[in-house]
Amino acid sequence: MKKLINIFSVVVAAMTLSACNNIMDENATPNVDGKSNKITFTLSAGTRSALDLTDGESVYWTGTEKLGLNYYYTPKGGSEVKFVKNSVYSANAANATTANFTGDAQWWDGEGAAEATHKVYIYYPYSAANDSTTSSNIVGELPAEQEYDATASQWDMSAYDFLYTSDNPATYGEPLSFDALKRLFAVLRLGITNNTGEDVVIKKVTVTSQGGKILAGKFTTNISKGRAENALTNRTDAPVKATHGSNTAYGYWTAPESSISTTVANGAVKAGEVIDVRVMMNAGYAPSDDKDAYFFDTTTAYLAGDTFTVNIVTDKGAHPEITFTAGALLRGQRAGKSITLDAAPTGEPAVLSIKSDNKKSEGEKFYLNSNITLSGSNLLNVVDVKIGGVAAEVVSQSNTELVIKMVDCTGAATEAASYAITYGADKALGNITVYPFYHYEDIVLGIGSNASDTYSDFSSANAYFVPDDGKVYSAKDFAATNEDYGIGLGKGVVNPYVTAKKTYAATMTSELYAAVKPYVVFVTDSSGKLTIVNPTNTDMALKNHRYKGEGSSSYNIYVGETFGTPFTQYRVMKSSSELVYANSVIEGTLTNLDYAGSAATSDAPVFTSADFEGNSLWADGRVILMQYKDTDKSTVIKNGFIHITKVDVTKAGMSTDGKGYQLITVNPETGKRDGKITFDMYWSKKLN
Repeated sequence: MKKLINIFSVVVAAMTLSACNNIMDENATPNVDGKSNKITFTLSAGTRSALDLTDGESVYWTGTEKLGLNYYYTPKGGSEVKFVKNSVYSANAANATTANFTGDAQWWDGEGAAEATHKVYIYYPYSAANDSTTSSNIVGELPAEQEYDATASQWDMSAYDFLYTSDNPATYGEPLSFDALKRLFAVLRLGITNNTGEDVVIKKVTVTSQGGKILAGKFTTNISKGRAENALTNRTDAPVKATHGSNTAYGYWTAPESSISTTVANGAVKAGEVIDVRVMMNAGYAPSDDKDAYFFDTTTAYLAGDTFTVNIVTDKGAHPEITFTAGALLRGQRAGKSITLDAAPTGEPAVLSIKSDNKKSEGEKFYLNSNITLSGSNLLNVVDVKIGGVAAEVVSQSNTELVIKMVDCTGAATEAASYAITYGADKALGNITVYPFYHYEDIVLGIGSNASDTYSDFSSANAYFVPDDGKVYSAKDFAATNEDYGIGLGKGVVNPYVTAKKTYAATMTSELYAAVKPYVVFVTDSSGKLTIVNPTNTDMALKNHRYKGEGSSSYNIYVGETFGTPFTQYRVMKSSSELVYANSVIEGTLTNLDYAGSAATSDAPVFTSADFEGNSLWADGRVILMQYKDTDKSTVIKNGFIHITKVDVTKAGMSTDGKGYQLITVNPETGKRDGKITFDMYWSKKLN
């Protein structure tokens, strides 16, 4: 049952955003003009990163904050130069209203420095992801998963906040005097009245925009722009100069989320009493913001009129969904909303069926990291669900359907075993037999390209598959996830752990290598040869896939220009004994991954349409053994089997060297190498 609450009048308490008093670093060295050469500043009473929960108003610096600073100068009669990129400044005071920030940035002290124009921008929190930016575009993330301690005296918002300001023009050689700090996001306080008739412990609160308004995620904003221009609404495309007049015309989301969940600590609330839970969320822009001709509507606030739902999980289970209509919560502000928590449905959960998402077995086989669907009644009363005593991941939950994942299991890494699904105080929901390895179906990846003008949108959006995650990554997301040591290091920088072809540096310890996740990637070279590659054997694993830079209409940024880190080798299974094993992969009847056949030794098996002999040529329908090996290049850490189910490419002729390679060309309709490879995959846990 949904509880409907009428449109609410938002109680807004604007955060004080005052200008700063500043101090000079006594140890700063003078430059040629007798001024301090070190850039210094102090941030005092104003917006800070911790909220005092005793009054809900006061804010503090925690002493752990780190800011990023960008500094530009323009010589008289000259062009602007970005002199300092993303210099880190650290706070030095805890639980304070004023914090001195120290760092190493220095003024430009070239000829004519005193007559030049200077400007400085700062933002919080600092991120190394902005080290290479050449503009004032800053990337950040408002996490969709947050935490809140209901009994703490302060709420540390530092993991969720984003603040920025500028000193433009800055006075050369003097302590900076910033404009008021601006907050990009807003705080929503939910005052939850316990109307269940009994004491409960709130564990999780999820707020969702039913209108699809973006509330959190990864974003790009320009800290030199006005409040309207850098505000984050529902934009997910980067500005293009030809269309918008600049490459930085507005803020936009790169990984948007329309829900925010907060895990609540100390969430006990007695019957009839009220508990506050807070979340940081995107509130877009305010009607008073300057108008941006490209897309801003200055007559209404971003969230006003949107329908929100609130889902609350307590120690009693999941409660009826609460619905309300949003008021004008504005960026940089705080708002309160009172809602009522009604009782969870009564009755013991009853499970009628348990199915997996495995299509080949029609839902009868269960694997790690795959969805397990329990159908029945009173399933909202299921809390603390476990599989074999290990906490399960809850994907979704309603009163008639509960979807969970088994993220890990105890016991052997290769053999199937029976596990009990329980909830609460070990109450039984049923039993399933789980194969303790991964099985994925219908994974689709692009084929890449050696040239940006033939690289396709599909390849960029579907570049890498990480079987440990069960996730397909875009080129841009993969470059930002650190799934592989050595990526995202910048042009011309080598992987510090793989210094040459299949050569590990002494700095690659076993602990570091254990954190590396292998991946599947297809690449197409200049001749049109299509391969699946060992990342340590070639830089093509990272250089063959790319994404668009700031304001660019072309794929101008490689994922990396260096060797990858995980050592993976392949073998196309073709012998009679191998085909027996391969058939069980194709039919989905594989029962263990303790493979003892011929080892994988190919670093780059190649696509062929004629299916030539040999274990390094693969065709549509073939099964490829993939082995993830240790840095000794022989010890197998994990086994995998890739079943190629569909090759959708534009073919050219066969290679003329007699090796049997099927060459790939561009799609004549698009001019791109927009081919796709579809496959199923088995993947083991760690074997050695």
